Parts: sequence; C-alpha cells; structure tokens
Amino acid sequence: MPLHKEKSRLDVPLNQRDYLKSHPKSPTINRVFELSLTYIQRADEAHKRGQKVYYGGGVYDSPILHANDAFPCVYNELGRLAGDDSVALAEEHFQIPNETCSMVKATMGELLRRKNSFKGLIAYCSLCEPYNTAFEVLKEEGYDVYSVDLPYRAAGVNDARFESLVDFSEKELTGLAEWIGGGRVDEERLAEEIRRTNLIHAKVRRLLDLQVANPDYIGTLETMFIWNGANHHYGAPEEYEDILDQLIAELEEVSAIERKIDRVPIVWCGGRGQEFGIYKLLDDLGGYISKWTMAGRLLRDYDESLPPLRAIAYNNVLGMGGPGGAKDQIPFLEQSLEDTKSRGIIFYGYFGCSFTSVNFEVIKNHFAHKGTPSLVLDGSFQIGDPSGQNVTRLKAFMEMVTNG
Repeated sequence: MPLHKEKSRLDVPLNQRDYLKSHPKSPTINRVFELSLTYIQRADEAHKRGQKVYYGGGVYDSPILHANDAFPCVYNELGRLAGDDSVALAEEHFQIPNETCSMVKATMGELLRRKNSFKGLIAYCSLCEPYNTAFEVLKEEGYDVYSVDLPYRAAGVNDARFESLVDFSEKELTGLAEWIGGGRVDEERLAEEIRRTNLIHAKVRRLLDLQVANPDYIGTLETMFIWNGANHHYGAPEEYEDILDQLIAELEEVSAIERKIDRVPIVWCGGRGQEFGIYKLLDDLGGYISKWTMAGRLLRDYDESLPPLRAIAYNNVLGMGGPGGAKDQIPFLEQSLEDTKSRGIIFYGYFGCSFTSVNFEVIKNHFAHKGTPSLVLDGSFQIGDPSGQNVTRLKAFMEMVTNG
C-alpha cells in the first residue's frame, strides 16, 4: 500500500499554535483547540475573580479541585504551548544543565514568568525527580508548594501490602483535600465529581473507538488534545462534556457510511509533548494512533463503591501511567495491539528523562521478542519543525510497517 502524499516541510507552521487552526471536517474540534489556547488565560481570569486556582498534575487532583470550586491549571499544559525562550530562561535563571528534561525546563520557565500570579502548586513526589527539584527551587520564587507523596507499587505487591499502600495514599490525598478545602473535605461533592469524571471517561472512550473506525475524520493532534482534557477538562467540565457529545454525534453519523480505511494503525506509548509536527507527519505518512498508552492508563475509572478519596488512592496504587511503570503498561499495550490490529508501537520520550528511557528499554525488549516493530523518538519542547533525526526515523519506520 503506498504512503499518503507528504506535504513539503516548508509548509509546516512555524510554531505549535499554528497547528491548532480550523479543522475542515469537524468544526467542533475548533472548540477543543479553543479550550486549550485559552486555558491559561481563563485560569488567570478565574484568579482575578477571586476563585481558587492551583497548578497541579491534572489527574489525581482534578476531582478534588473541582469539588472545591477551584480551577485546575495543569503545569504540563502550561509548558505545552511554551516556546524555546521559556527553556532558555529556565536554563539561565536556575543554571539548569542542558541535558535536563526539556519539559521540566519549559514548565519552570513559564512558572518563573508567572510568579506574580497565583502561587498554589501541587507537587507529586513520585512523579518525576527533576520536577521534584524544580518545585523545591520554585519555593524560593514565592510559590506555595504542597507535596503529595504517592507510592510506587513494586511487582508482586498484593493483598495486605497493596491495601497498606492504598491506606498511605489515602492519607496523603486527604491532606491535599484539606489544604485545598481549608481544613475540610466535602466527600459528597467529591463523590459527585468522581461520578462525572467516570462519565466523561466513558464518553472519551466511545469517541476514540469511533475515531479508530474513522481515522480520516479526526487527526492525530486533534485526538491528543481530546485525551489531554479527559481528567482536568481544561477547567471547563460542562463545556468539555458538551464538546464530547457533539463529536460523538458527528462520528456516529460518519460511521453510518461504509468506507475503506487505508491508514496504518500505530500504538503510541509515552509522552504527548510539544513537537506537534510529529503528529502531522504521522498523518501525512498514512498512519494514525489507534491507542494512547500513557493516556489509556489515565482513563482508568474510579471505583464508585469506595469512599471518594480511597477510590482516588486505589487508582494511584494500581498505576496510572507514571506509577506502575513498564509492568503496568505492557499488558495494556498487548491488549491494545490485539484490539486494534496495530502494526507497531511508537515510544515518545523527552531528552534527559531517565524514567522513560529505562521504561522504554524494558518495554521495547519485551515486544522485540514478540516480533512487534517499534520506534523510540526522543522529543523536546522545541517549536516549529520536528528534528531532522525524528523525521528520518519516522519515515523509515512507517515505510517498514506499511510495506512489511
């Protein structure tokens, strides 16, 4: 099967915001991009109105923040639309080595620019060691950092040991909820937010199932931004859910028309960074993402039969992307490959990220023994064209899985 015709790299937009422009088939997608492009602005506006606003991780903390009428400003999203100047600012001001993860540096640069705005920041000690160090340094810039120590679950930890980790996580999350809620936890309201999050998860899963059956309707970058909002909803849960409903209706209508699919399904594993040209190139080469593995773990529903904070703690200990590592991702990857008949896996990590480099090596070796083609891409938070090395390697990979 021939590859889709590529567009000249001279036609690639010069910065990542230029990728988030009018979608010719689905006008509703423009609303997703609008939510993302106005996300930080709306956080600032909420702060000026007197609403509580916190920088957070966008997963475990989102239901807690929404339950306290607080606006979740996810620091990953803060860095996603940042430019090279943010990375340079962080390197110069904090004397950060060049080899440190670019995502962390982009976030730090943006937070340094914004230190005269809201100050509350939620840090997860198990998430990323460079982020831990960064947040400690940011305390000196006036940020009010609350650290949550969520544990990793080692292989073979079950039964009583597993429950002890849930006990510890629940205690940590209770402290966070009390910090945000002024010393109290509204469990009834939190239970409502968990139910809403589960409902939104179901709608995202439905939408992405429809998208896999119609990969020409919504592109890879558009799909990524839908995934990104599954837990924090870009601070606008009602509007985000309405967007999902409209997209589902569009795709259900498109699905009623039988058509031949000639795109190559690929599973994505790892980060979802700023190098938007990679997603466009994948589409241009006739591929599409059938499953987003890291994000797939982030769509694990909460157990509504448990008290709300324990339900959040339980999901953390099970492993949601970072916590759990390779042992948590491999079964999901295997199931994803089988369900979607995907022809390979793309591993996307950031320069200087020790967690993903080790994790990817374990997973890649596992699937190499099974004969599954895979590709590791080292990404960064640069803007504009993807790196020449990544372009060359992605082209070669797609040629292999298409004609192999």
